Amino acid sequence: MNQILLFGGNRLKRSLLQRLSIIRGQLLIGFSEKQRL
Repeated sequence: MNQILLFGGNRLKRSLLQRLSIIRGQLLIGFSEKQRL
């Protein structure tokens, strides 16, 4: 049972990290566009 909880937690962490990296990429793109203007 603990193994299942650990596996679910790892999957949650991975999805959160992916979401954070996507948001970070969008912020970097927006920042570079602001610098261009």
